Amino acid sequence: MLPTLDAIDKYIQRHANRASIQRAKECRVAQDSLDDDSATYTCPGSTGALYYITLRYAKRLSAHCTCPYDYGGICKHSVAALRDLADHIREQNPLPALRSAPARPAAPEVLTYTLTPEQTIAPATIIADFSRHGIDACRHDNRVKIYKRTRSTFTLRTQDWGECYEQHITYDRTQNTLSLHCNCKRRTAHCRHLHMALDYIVTLFGRDYFADDYPRRHLAALMQEYGFDPDDREAQRLFAADITDQGLRVAPRDPALAPRDIFDKIRLPEAAPIAASDYGHALCIEFQGGQFIGFAVLEGKYDKTRTEIATRIKPLDAYDLDDHILDGRHGSEVLALYYDTGRIAKNYRLAQTRAEALTIAVREFAALCQRIDCAVYAHDINTTYTRTNLTPLALNTRDRVNLDLDLSRDGSLYQINARLRLGEHDYALTHKTLSINPLFIRQQNTLYPCADPQTANDIAWFRTHPQTKIAAADATTFYQNALAPLSQRHQLASKTLIRPAPPETDAPAARAQLYLDEQDGIITFRPLVQYPEQLLDPESHALRLQTTAAGDYLQHPRDETLENHLLTTLRGLHPAFAAGAPYQLAASELIENHWLLDAAETLRKADIELLGLKNLKNYRYNLNRPTLSTRSESGIDWFDLELAIHFGDQQVSLKDLQKAILKKQNYITLGDGSIGLLPQAWLDKIAPWLKTGEIKKDRIRFSPYQLGIIDDLLQNLEERPAYLLELQARYHRLQNLHEQPPVAPSPKLRATLRPYQQHGLDWLAFLHENRLGGCLADDMGLGKTLQTLAFLQHLKDQGEAQKPSLIVAPTSLIYNWQLEAEKFTPDLRVYALTGTDRNSDAAHLAEHDLILTTYGTLVRDIETLQHQPFNYIILDESQAIKNPQSQRYKAVRLLKAENRLCLTGTPIENNTFDLYAQMNFLNPGLLGNNSHFKSTFADAIDKHKDETSAALLAKLIHPFILRRSKEQVATELPPKTESILYCDMGTAQRKLYDATKKRYREQLLHQIAADGIEKSQLHILDGLLKLRQICNSPALLADREDYGDDSAKLDLLLENIKEKTGAHKILVFSS
Repeated sequence: MLPTLDAIDKYIQRHANRASIQRAKECRVAQDSLDDDSATYTCPGSTGALYYITLRYAKRLSAHCTCPYDYGGICKHSVAALRDLADHIREQNPLPALRSAPARPAAPEVLTYTLTPEQTIAPATIIADFSRHGIDACRHDNRVKIYKRTRSTFTLRTQDWGECYEQHITYDRTQNTLSLHCNCKRRTAHCRHLHMALDYIVTLFGRDYFADDYPRRHLAALMQEYGFDPDDREAQRLFAADITDQGLRVAPRDPALAPRDIFDKIRLPEAAPIAASDYGHALCIEFQGGQFIGFAVLEGKYDKTRTEIATRIKPLDAYDLDDHILDGRHGSEVLALYYDTGRIAKNYRLAQTRAEALTIAVREFAALCQRIDCAVYAHDINTTYTRTNLTPLALNTRDRVNLDLDLSRDGSLYQINARLRLGEHDYALTHKTLSINPLFIRQQNTLYPCADPQTANDIAWFRTHPQTKIAAADATTFYQNALAPLSQRHQLASKTLIRPAPPETDAPAARAQLYLDEQDGIITFRPLVQYPEQLLDPESHALRLQTTAAGDYLQHPRDETLENHLLTTLRGLHPAFAAGAPYQLAASELIENHWLLDAAETLRKADIELLGLKNLKNYRYNLNRPTLSTRSESGIDWFDLELAIHFGDQQVSLKDLQKAILKKQNYITLGDGSIGLLPQAWLDKIAPWLKTGEIKKDRIRFSPYQLGIIDDLLQNLEERPAYLLELQARYHRLQNLHEQPPVAPSPKLRATLRPYQQHGLDWLAFLHENRLGGCLADDMGLGKTLQTLAFLQHLKDQGEAQKPSLIVAPTSLIYNWQLEAEKFTPDLRVYALTGTDRNSDAAHLAEHDLILTTYGTLVRDIETLQHQPFNYIILDESQAIKNPQSQRYKAVRLLKAENRLCLTGTPIENNTFDLYAQMNFLNPGLLGNNSHFKSTFADAIDKHKDETSAALLAKLIHPFILRRSKEQVATELPPKTESILYCDMGTAQRKLYDATKKRYREQLLHQIAADGIEKSQLHILDGLLKLRQICNSPALLADREDYGDDSAKLDLLLENIKEKTGAHKILVFSS
C-alpha cells in the first residue's frame, strides 16, 4: 500500500537537512517503477552520472540512493523522489472514504502556555510539549510570513506542500499566558506549523516581545554599550527603537555616534600563518561496464605522506567549490579543473549531433592532460567513492597514439586491417586490456590521450571495423580518398599491394620548403618537401605512391636526407622549435633582434625555400608616419577630394589603402615591400572618406547628398571652398529644423496635426526646398499618410504643384489612400490608375493632383508612365523595391519627377542591403554603387557586426530618414484602454482539457524515463501547445476526431465585440 502524504512529509522533515530539501528543487527525477511496496527512480547527477533511488514502504518508509552523499540524513535525490511520489499520490489516488469510527473527544483547538515572570517565552518547555505529541523541532526557513501584528497578537501564514495555513498567537497580559491556534486539519492542536510560526517570532523579535518594557529593556542595554545611563532622559533622546515586521531595531539616531569600546572592536588580530589544507583533490574518470561515461573532481583528506587522498572522499559540485575555495580548502586550480572537465564532457555528449564538438573535446582533453598536476583515478560509477574503489591511472602524453594499417587485395576488393599502436607497442583493437573512446585509450592502468581529433575518429571507425573492405574499381580514387589521408597520420604497409618503384632518372629533384601561416597573431612554420607528384610533411608517415594499370601501387622512396636536413635546420632556428612541432611564434617575436631576417638568410644558405611571407602582418616595418595633403574641386553633381599620402619617400595608392581599410588591416604594404603602419587615429579620420566616396586614381569623388560627412571633410581640408560651406550650412539647417519657422498647415486640410506630425510636415517642406529626397519611416499608425497629404496640399496652396504627383502603393492600400484623401484633403483631385479600364493618357493624368497606382500596374504601364512628368513620386511601403535587380526598382528609376519620397514603417526588413535601393531611388549616388555598398556596409554590418561601418552608414542616411516610434511620441497619442476579462471553461471543454492533460502527463513520464528530459523537449512543447489550443477552442485541434467547438473564451470575446466595437474594424490576436 502506498504511504500517506503525512508520512512522506514527516519522513522528509526527520531525515533530510535543510540543504538537501533546498537542493532537491534542482533535481529532475524520473519514475521507473511503482509497486504496492516500493518505487524506483533515476536522477542525473551534476557529474553526468545516473543515480538510482529506491523507496520502500511495505512496513515503514525508507529511501536509498546510489549517490556518494554521506553528510547525514537522506540526499537531495531521495527528497526529490519522495516529493514526486507524493505528487503522484495526490493526483492519481483520491482519498478513500472515511469509515465510521467511535466518536472520540474533540481535540483542544487552542494551546496555552504560561510565560516566565519576566514575560518571556520559554522555548524549551514548548518544544518538549510538542515533542511529546510527535512534533519534532523544526526551523521556520522561508515559508512563514506575518499577516497581522499588534503588541499582543500575531496572525501568521505558513506555506506547506502547496497549502497555506493560518496561525494565531495571542498574549493575555492579565494571565501572563500565550495561546496558539492553527487552522490546519491535524487531529491534535499540536502541529508543526505552530512550531514554525513560534520559532519565526522568537528569531525575529526575541523571547521577550510580549514584555511590557520590551523596547525599553533592549534600548537600555544598547545605551550601556554606548556608555550612557539608561535612566538619563537626555541620553534617551539620542537613541530610537522601532518595531517592524522584520523585528526590533534599536540604534543611535546619529549614525556618527559609536560605542565607547569601538576601537577595541575594530582592532584586527595578528594574522596567523595560513596552515596547509588537510584536503587534496584528484581527477576521477568515471566508467560503467568498462565504458567511459564522464568526469568527476574528487576531494578527500590526505594520507600521512600527503601524496594522495585517502579518506572522506567525495565528488565536488559547484556549491562545494564556492564554499571550499573561499574557506581556503582548495585553490582556484580546482575550480578550473571542474569547469574544464565539465566543458569537455558536455562537448563529448554533443558529439553525436555536432561533429565539431568532438574536435573541441579531444583537443581540450589532450591539453588538460599536458598540464594536470593532481592524481588521476578510474572509478566504477556503481560503487562508492572509497580509496579501495579508486584505481590510480598513469597519464602517458609522450607516446603517440595511432594505427598500424595493413593493406591487401582480395579480388575486386581492397582490404585494410588495423591494429592500435601505443608508442612502441601494438595491440588488436579488440584486446581485452583496452578501453577505447575518442578522448583516450586506457590500457590497463595507463591512459593515452588522443592528441589529434581526426586520429581519434579513425580509431573509432576501425574499432568497430578492424577489417574494412572497399571496392577496387579505381585505384587512383582509393589512394586519394583513403590511403593519402590515412598515411598522413598512421603507419601504412602492404606485402602484396605496394611494391618498390624502379629508380627514376629524369625526375626533378625534391625541394625543401618552409611555409609561413598566421592565425590569431600566431605564426606557424610548416616544413614541407615538394616531390614531383605531391607535397609531403617530413614528420608524417605519408607514402609516395604511384597507381598502376593493374590497380596496385608503386612506392617511390622519400628523400630522408633532405627531410632530416629540413627538420634539423628548422629546429635550430629558434629555441621554441627545438622540441619539435608545432613550430609557432608570436608575430612580435619575428622582428625581435631581426630574427626573421637572420632566419631567412640561414634558410637561403641551406637551400630551403621560405614561402608565405606575404601572409604575415609583422615583418619589416616602415617607421615613417603617414602624411596627408589635400586639394578639392567640384562639378554639377559631384566634388572631388585629391589626396596624396606618403610614408617617407613611399607614396600609397588610394585603391591599396581602401583595400587595407576594408580588410580592417592596420598596415599597408608599400612599393618597396616594407609595411607601413596606419595609426588608429589617422585611420579613424580617413577611413570614412574611402568607404563613402568613389575612388578615381588619386581622387575621391563624393555626392552632394553625402551631407553626413561634410563636417569631417571641412575639418581636415587645407582650404574651405564655398560650395562645401554651402552644403555644410544646409546640413546644419536640417539638423536644427526646430529653429526654422514651422510650415503653416493648409486651411483646406481637414485635420489637426499632432506636434510630431507638424514636425514631419516641416521636414518634408525643408527637403522640398533643398531638392532632397527623404524617407518618412514612422511606426505604423502614426499617420504617415496624413503627413504626406498635408504636404501635398501645402504644395498646391503654394503653387508648386503644376504637375500631378504619383503615389505607388500595394493594392491593399489604394482604397485607404482614396478614403484618407477624401477625408482630409478633399481639395486634391485624386485618380486611381488601377483596373482594366484605367486611363494612362498624359492629358487625362495632368487633370489631377494625385495619381494612385500599384506596383504591378506601374511595371505594366512603365512604357507610358516613363514619359509622363510628375511633381513627386511617392512610394508607400517602399521596402517593396528593396531588390535593385527587381522589375519594380527598375521601373521606378525610369520615372521622371521633381523630387521623390518613400513611406515605410520597416525600411530594413531582412538585412542592411534593403536600404540601398530605397536610398538610391531617393538620392542617387548617396551610397555609391551596388557592389561597393554591399562589401563596404551590408556585409560588414550583417556578417561581421562592424560597429564603425554601422555608425558611418547611420551618419550618411540620417539626414534623409525621419523615424519616430510609438514610444517616442506616446505622450502625444490618445491613451490606450486595456481590459482583462476572465472566464471559466465549460463542462465539455474542461473535460477535454483534463483528459488531454492526464494523457500527456502519462506519456511524458514514460518518455522522460526512457530518453531523459533533454530529448523529450519537443514532446513537452507539443503537450503545452495542445492545452493552449483547447483553452482557446477545441476546434483548433488538428486531430481527426471532432471535439466540438465549445469555447468560453470565444463566447465572451464575441459578446464584448458586439457590445463595445460597433461598426469599427478590429484585429484579434490569440496566445
